[in-house]
Amino acid sequence: MKKRLSLKVLGPLILFTLIPGVIFTGLAEWLTEGLLIDHFLQRAIALGQHINQEFYDRYFNPWYAVEKEAFNPLDPKHLKELDELIHDNMRHFQVERVNFFSPTGQVIYSTEKGLVGMDASVIPQVRQALRGQVTSKVVYGFRPDRLHGKAGTLLNHDVIEIYLPMLCLNEKLPNHGQQVGVLELYQNINVVRQWLTKIRLYMGGVLSLILVVSIVGASSSLHLAALKPIRQMVDTITAPDIVVDGKLMKRIDGGSTYELRGLADSFNRMVEDVIEKTRQLNEAKEMAMVDELTSLYNHRYFHRRLEEELSRAARAQTEVSLIFCDLDGFKGLNDSKGHQAGDLGLKEISRILQGSKRVSDVACRYGGDEFALILPGATSDAAKILAERLRARVEDRFQGNPDEWGEGLTLSIGIASYPKDAPEKKTLIERADWAMYYAKRNGKNWVKVFDLSEFVNLPFVDSQGREERLESMRALVGALRGEDGYLQRHSETVASQAAAVARQMGMDPLEVDRVLVAGLLHDIGVIVLPDQIMSKAEKLTEEEMDQVKQHPVVAVNLLDSVEGFKEVLPIILHHHEQYAGGGYPQGLAHQQIPMGARILAVVDAYYAMRSARPFRRAFTREEVIEELRRCSGTQFDPDVVENFIQWLSMTEKTESEEEAEKEVVGG
Repeated sequence: MKKRLSLKVLGPLILFTLIPGVIFTGLAEWLTEGLLIDHFLQRAIALGQHINQEFYDRYFNPWYAVEKEAFNPLDPKHLKELDELIHDNMRHFQVERVNFFSPTGQVIYSTEKGLVGMDASVIPQVRQALRGQVTSKVVYGFRPDRLHGKAGTLLNHDVIEIYLPMLCLNEKLPNHGQQVGVLELYQNINVVRQWLTKIRLYMGGVLSLILVVSIVGASSSLHLAALKPIRQMVDTITAPDIVVDGKLMKRIDGGSTYELRGLADSFNRMVEDVIEKTRQLNEAKEMAMVDELTSLYNHRYFHRRLEEELSRAARAQTEVSLIFCDLDGFKGLNDSKGHQAGDLGLKEISRILQGSKRVSDVACRYGGDEFALILPGATSDAAKILAERLRARVEDRFQGNPDEWGEGLTLSIGIASYPKDAPEKKTLIERADWAMYYAKRNGKNWVKVFDLSEFVNLPFVDSQGREERLESMRALVGALRGEDGYLQRHSETVASQAAAVARQMGMDPLEVDRVLVAGLLHDIGVIVLPDQIMSKAEKLTEEEMDQVKQHPVVAVNLLDSVEGFKEVLPIILHHHEQYAGGGYPQGLAHQQIPMGARILAVVDAYYAMRSARPFRRAFTREEVIEELRRCSGTQFDPDVVENFIQWLSMTEKTESEEEAEKEVVGG
């Protein structure tokens, strides 16, 4: 019993003597390390600024001449002069290496000659410095250097890697004050480790002395005080919900002591629970970015990544090309071989996309049978080469095998580039999309690069141009109800979504344009309805409903005399017809109803139900989808319903939907 009691006393005593000592030692090391590293960092920055002042304006500007010749680091005569000047500075500051990087991340000078010409643009610190940030990193001990290891160099001591933006300081040059590259310095800091070793030895001796004194003088009187806090720790840590983060992957062994074993078991359960929840969270994040069928990035990720790449290109003044691909013959494959064959075709297309792109390119599934490639740093010419390779591989894979793929699949591809073809994201997408449908309309299985001179000659466009005309239509719709912006928002949302569904269903680009215009103008007839009907909170009377049902006829009468709207009028007139008959104004059914009107009916109904009314709340997305499926085959065309729901599954909520969920009109 006495021996067991001694172990219970000595264990806590040693533990609670060492813990504060280790913490204090670590704190002392941390403070010392921070002060010394900061000292060396400031010295290195001072050296970098000195080198910048003395050499940058002379050696890193393409317009400057040394002995009437442009500076060339590969020229032995120029290199020798630069080496002498650099090494004179390095000796005074204990700097081991100096590297210069061009604005694109290439090594254009190095005290290690094997590095000249290497690409360092993938190193995060180099990328940050190219954006004007001073970065540094402490490297301890023996390891291969990320960049210099490629030249056979190994680090065997402690250094600070410092990356400084280089500025042109020659006032006579046109790019004076601008960043012309990056300077990298390796500052030897072995003295830091020497100081840390001394601190450890000193503190180790102090801790040993304290431990001996504590064991001799207080072992018998401290055992209860030592065991009590351990039991409190066990009681506290038994509830794993208090832990908010954890990365421990190895179980803790508590040994033979009951208290420590309980502490270890509780902590292990807590860590395992946190790791499992972290794994589930990471899986959920991954699923939110990736299309489940093709394993490509999804529509939501496409828009986010394109914004990032365009912002990066704007800062670096580089190009970004966008490739849009539409599958030719996909509907025929689904009809002849079934949807399972269609899914296999989509998976095979995604595999070809992944195998054809560069590592830096981003492949996404944009819609049902539409794909997109974001090409950072690529010109339209480079994008066309990749697109032609992609088109040819798809043709080779799917043509000539009717038993497996029917008539086969091909790609119609459109290309647009930033900033040459478009100054921002929305226009870039529209113009790549236009080029894709131009290729599809003109024979399919073709790569089309956007051409502004052809763009203004689109079908359904007058001399004003397509964008100007659509903008005029939006302004007209917005003026109908005065200050009430609901009609304008609703019309624009319905128009854009109906056009997207029309494209997904393989309609001709000219028909897609007509659906878009019809969507913008489909409610123009409400201009004749009295305000008391539009704002009435109760159910409309039969007489009032008869007035409402006249709004498609009124719209057609208003637009009939406007040049260019003849092909759009049937879509507007019949967008309230029902698929099985019984709608208005003419009670048409099935194929008697124009396809554009059938699409408009589904999309219009969806956003009408998603919006709040004075007499009811806004329905949720799930509730409306359920209602559309319930009315499929009676009120709505089943094929349109399924295509629209598929499109919704790949898109985020629209601004109109989000507003509908936040407020209830008159509620």
